[in-house]
Amino acid sequence: MSCARSNPWIDPAIRIAGAGLGAAIGGPLGGALGGWLGGAFGAPAAAMIQEYARRFGEKAGEKLFDVGTDTLADSLKESSSRIQGAYRQALRKSLQEVYTQIRWGGVDDWFANWEICLAAHVPLNLSAIEPGELVPEKLNSLFQHTMERLDAQGDAIRRKDVSLNLQCRSMPDALFSELTARLPYRLEANFSALILTPEYDQAWKETQLLFQQFAQVALQRIQQQLLDLASLITQQIAGQAATKMRKTWRGLAHLQVPMAGGINELSDRLFLTELFMSLSRTFRHRPYTQFTGILRHVDLDVRGQVVSAYYLLCHQIEFCEAVRSATRRHLQLWNAKKQNPEAWEKAKQDEQRAVETFNVEWKTIASFDLSRQWMPLEFIVDSAKKVLSIESLPLSLDPSDYGSGITSTSELLRFLASFANVGPVAFFGDAAWYNDDYSLLKVWADLIDHHRIDIDRVRINAEDYEEWDYLNSAVDLAIKQTRKGSSPDPHTSP
Repeated sequence: MSCARSNPWIDPAIRIAGAGLGAAIGGPLGGALGGWLGGAFGAPAAAMIQEYARRFGEKAGEKLFDVGTDTLADSLKESSSRIQGAYRQALRKSLQEVYTQIRWGGVDDWFANWEICLAAHVPLNLSAIEPGELVPEKLNSLFQHTMERLDAQGDAIRRKDVSLNLQCRSMPDALFSELTARLPYRLEANFSALILTPEYDQAWKETQLLFQQFAQVALQRIQQQLLDLASLITQQIAGQAATKMRKTWRGLAHLQVPMAGGINELSDRLFLTELFMSLSRTFRHRPYTQFTGILRHVDLDVRGQVVSAYYLLCHQIEFCEAVRSATRRHLQLWNAKKQNPEAWEKAKQDEQRAVETFNVEWKTIASFDLSRQWMPLEFIVDSAKKVLSIESLPLSLDPSDYGSGITSTSELLRFLASFANVGPVAFFGDAAWYNDDYSLLKVWADLIDHHRIDIDRVRINAEDYEEWDYLNSAVDLAIKQTRKGSSPDPHTSP
């Protein structure tokens, strides 16, 4: 039976902010447990965590992870290993207490493996935390996967298995539920006690001092960012934000198609034929269609084997799904070839007739070279002239080279391919290229803040695929502050 108490760290935004700071100073285990240990970090860090949670909401963990790894990691090189040891000991002691007080049938081996792993004088075999994991919907999974890896490592140590590849198993739902209910308070109590012992006292004092300095700088940085953004927010941008917030948005289509026999001309011809036929199936009833997608080669890990694939990133969802469906159909027929040769032969003949009919109806033009770099491709379906074309576009980071100023999704994809291949050091044209455009301002702010443009933050209008937006909570917060008519005062303490 799970117990429930009132805990200020139960707030999702505060939890992920604590996890972000925990990951920055305590590594993977610190990130997995940090959401429950915010109160143990002390008053300066707690204030910083709550301020980041208030400012950035669900992006707080990612923000703290970004700035924490940049600023704290170098400063804490000497004491970080000892601090990580405190996380390890606190978890070990807390698990011992949970196991002693409540004995569950069928889970003894889990606690035994955790004890073996955490007691052993070996590094923990945990995967590095990515910023994308520090979001509310993934935080519990991060903890669960961490505990599953510790279980697998303990089992490997017990069996004297020196393989680096852990054989993880899924934690029973009942055990996971009990741990998440009973561990947080024991963890915070044990961690708080451990950091006062002679073994960790000096390292923790150094950490606390750095926390105070870091917290002051970090909070000032938030205020300055908001002031800088506020100066760029015009009435036009605020109006665009209000309009876009009333629309429905979705992500881009990520299409990965395995190559037939690896990288070769036959595979390229088959894929190109499928692209052309899918263009016809999707857009043949429109007089004229023109859009941009970006394409490259990638290597996929499929059940432990490396498989070469085509990776198409595009906003024309129906077109990508047509390609996906055709690919799936070909794979199913190929897999059934040995079981039913007659059906395979008939399907192959039907496919050949379809290709012949297609070639009679349409003229196709293709001009591009595939590689491992993103290549912007212009897709055109001219139904009136019965012409289909797929041709490469030149790379450019100069907004003046784009007819609509990168306000269409097609132009954004070409710009992103250029950014991925050339990088942010190249010419960006007029420094005011983002002026008076809400979405471009958010891209620019992320570029300045993190030196990146994150493709996973791009969203397209569900009713008009050529309209795009970009997720950036810092800009949205600055707009909200502007609407209230009160810009944040950098001299006011949070």
